[in-house]
Amino acid sequence: MRLLLTLISLLSLKANSNEYYEYIVQPGDTLSEIAEANNQPLIDIYNINKQLNFNPNKIEAGQSIILQKQTDIEENQCPIGPKLMVAEVYVNSNNYFENRYALESECIDSKATENLINQNYVESEEFLTDERIINSLSYIFESGPFEESIQNRVKDLICKSIKLGKVELYDYVHWCNFSFDEILDLSGKNESLANALFFYTGVNQQEKLSQNISITSASKIIPELIPDSFRLLHSYNLAAAAFYNNHQDLEKLLDKLFYLLLERLNSSNSYTTDTYEIANVLYILLNTGNEDKAYELYELFKNKFCGGCSEKELINRYISKNADYWYTSQYNTLLTLILNGTSAEYDVLQTASFFEERESIIKFIRDEKFTLQTELERPEDVSILDDTLGYFLSDTALKAGFRGNCSYASEYLDESLSLRQELGYFENHSENHDNLGAAYNQLTSLSICFLKIQDNRNALKYMKVAESFNYGFEDNYFKKILSTIFDAYIQDNKLSEALNRAYVDILNTPEEFKNISFKNDLDYLISVLFVLHKDIDINNLDLISLKNLLHDFSGSKDLLNIKILNKNKKLESLRNELINISAKIKDKEEDIDYSSPQDRESIIGLYEIKTNIVESIFAESKSLGALYKSENIKQEDIQSGLENNQYVLINFFLNGYSWSALINNKNTYLSYIDGNYFFIKSQIMKLSESIGREYDFSAAHSLYTLLFEQVEMNVQMKSSIFIYDLENINIPYQVFTRDVPENQNYNKALIEADWVIRDYSFAYFYPSKKEDNKVKYDETYLGIANASEYSWSELPVLKSSEKEVTNLGITSNARKDNLLLGDLATKENFISKFNSNFERVVIATHAVPSGWRGYINESALVLPSKKKDFFLTPSEIAQIEINAEMVILSSCSGITEDFKKLYKSFLVAGANSVVHANWNLESKFAAEFTDEFFKELWLKSDIKKHEAIRNVALSYLEDYSNPMYADPAFWGNFSIGYSTL
Repeated sequence: MRLLLTLISLLSLKANSNEYYEYIVQPGDTLSEIAEANNQPLIDIYNINKQLNFNPNKIEAGQSIILQKQTDIEENQCPIGPKLMVAEVYVNSNNYFENRYALESECIDSKATENLINQNYVESEEFLTDERIINSLSYIFESGPFEESIQNRVKDLICKSIKLGKVELYDYVHWCNFSFDEILDLSGKNESLANALFFYTGVNQQEKLSQNISITSASKIIPELIPDSFRLLHSYNLAAAAFYNNHQDLEKLLDKLFYLLLERLNSSNSYTTDTYEIANVLYILLNTGNEDKAYELYELFKNKFCGGCSEKELINRYISKNADYWYTSQYNTLLTLILNGTSAEYDVLQTASFFEERESIIKFIRDEKFTLQTELERPEDVSILDDTLGYFLSDTALKAGFRGNCSYASEYLDESLSLRQELGYFENHSENHDNLGAAYNQLTSLSICFLKIQDNRNALKYMKVAESFNYGFEDNYFKKILSTIFDAYIQDNKLSEALNRAYVDILNTPEEFKNISFKNDLDYLISVLFVLHKDIDINNLDLISLKNLLHDFSGSKDLLNIKILNKNKKLESLRNELINISAKIKDKEEDIDYSSPQDRESIIGLYEIKTNIVESIFAESKSLGALYKSENIKQEDIQSGLENNQYVLINFFLNGYSWSALINNKNTYLSYIDGNYFFIKSQIMKLSESIGREYDFSAAHSLYTLLFEQVEMNVQMKSSIFIYDLENINIPYQVFTRDVPENQNYNKALIEADWVIRDYSFAYFYPSKKEDNKVKYDETYLGIANASEYSWSELPVLKSSEKEVTNLGITSNARKDNLLLGDLATKENFISKFNSNFERVVIATHAVPSGWRGYINESALVLPSKKKDFFLTPSEIAQIEINAEMVILSSCSGITEDFKKLYKSFLVAGANSVVHANWNLESKFAAEFTDEFFKELWLKSDIKKHEAIRNVALSYLEDYSNPMYADPAFWGNFSIGYSTL
């Protein structure tokens, strides 16, 4: 039956879509050649076809492949139906449409519009499918005001047009009250389109119920099989539903929507029909930890709309271009887009002019309110602008609070709350739960701001106001804990006791609250705990356990993607049970009422089943447990093993307020990071993009100032610093600089820079076992070199890999049959070798990130395979018993991707340490570096491995005979991680 539905979908695609076409594979074709000949990225072809049972490794002559047509919006092409009504002409465009009025004049038949209003028309199929008539219908239906009889008649004509196949009108389909069978007929037996229409209209596939098909079912819809005119609306509605229902597929759905919007903006020349979706997607991105993506989308919109103009210019040009055609709702959409876009821009760039520009926009909105209310006599539209103004005020307040400008923030937040009170946002507690929750969080954030600058009077004031908004949060675990802290602070009664109790309660968070939808609440709670840490002994807090809780917070969804090694039937069965129970939880979470005891009991029961399955998986495979959850290791155990010159560094990035914790064998030091995570991430991106080009000293110094300057005050010179950060920071600390060299000569600047590596050794710490097990090694060395060429992958051939592995093998006195080269360098041979213990294991191959080209769900090493299973993933590595003193991963790629689970998997499998490359670099230097590293270990038997890496790095940095190697692109490329300290 599934095959039949797939075939029906394909036939519908070819029959109805003018965006895709069928290509028949010719003898000798490769996927790369097809992509190049048709000017399409390989990954796009894969993504379009993979949901149609497509196997890129087994394409055969005569096989059908769906390719995408290369289409742009023509300068004189009219948007159709509802798209016309929301279209915004690019205000700097010199193309066909000068402004909104010109767009309508060209695209709407004024005579036909008049005839429709006066009923002077002859209803026919030709009439109801003519695009200019359709535009007239949309104009009448949306613009008004017209008599109800006219509106009803037009709506009836629109529904008839939809039945006649006008897919451009699908935005209106929910007005038509179509039955299940009528919607099925509309879809033309296209399963994806039918489900999309069911989801949009709320028509259930079995009975006509008021409830939509589930988000879980709708998320399986193939967007490419939905007409372009409806695809964006469907994708947005689905992602929005997932966002507001805390659905676990949100990340995947939002990612698809983000790239769809980028594609649509890039292909548009004269106008966009997507302003509403863009404005609201920016909001969702901002509230799901995707500020960098929101900024990218906003920048593209501004560049297309007005050539990257300022926000004030954008508004003024919009007004001047639409002076004769005015909708307050559309104007509000533009302002909302600007609000969310500038918020994302500030999070990423932290521009100094942000607050001045925000004040200008806020003043402008206030002036517009006055004009609407008096001169134009349109008080009915004032509430729309009031709503937008309230959001501008509160968002500006939050940003100011994060920067420590608390008094400024309080002025704006007070006005925002007053405005929303007038609009009635807080009157009905049950209906306005989200508004109350947002207000509570904003007030909490401002309380933190005042506590941080030790203004206890104002902190107390805003805690009291926050508590007055504390309605309906009795079942929110974290807000309840926070409320007890606020009560103790307000009553000036046993604050220390409340803080200590809160810390214990946080570490004992019930499973049902370890859900990403509660992450912001936990972040605020921990920030309050940290900012008040002087009221308790910070040395009594187990910050390792707290960090582990945050790491495990998103649950066990990664377990759904694991690969089971050696056909472990029990493990496979448990994984399938986990998939099934996760699907049930998704369905339940879509409509759960947390205030209902029955619903609460039901969801808790499902979570208990899931927890038991996960624990069974971890019991069956302790290595998977160690890989996918943090090791249950106590801070006191780590501290007791630290030497006097050793430190552990932990970063906490908590929704605007960020902190660094430094631990030595006696004390814990907590310091504030004066910059949010996305600004730090933007600096990391700037620095990483300069690697191998001209090094960005400014970004390197900025990262030093943010992440290490305060920390360094409590660190002895020549110490070792172990970074306990399971995510977030994807660039090594050793390439930070304390200054920006003034020397204009680049090579001299490299030598003169005040590099932190001159004073400290850095390593990563991935605790995956309790202690360093002493193993007797049967063999000294195992090496594998992948010098193969993969036409399907477009990965470069690693020409020096075999030489590197061979030379290191000679240095390590390796046996010849432990050098896996050429045809012997297969995944299967490599795994089979671990019947023995090896002191050193060297792997010279490519590493690719999770989701690479759609092939895999985990990051992976790429190795030849007799079974065509080319990817060795972390879950597979963890299931191998690798008793090795050290694993060296050479020639790995990708600083911008998080490969830390890949590195950690070798430690989980039994290796004591793993050395890895931080970014792409020519394999010749990789071979030189690892060779020098081995010599350093051989010459100094008592040296620690991270110290040896530092020594080799400094030898290249200070090698004046070869200034090229003084660039951190070379000496800074290798890092090491340990499983124990």
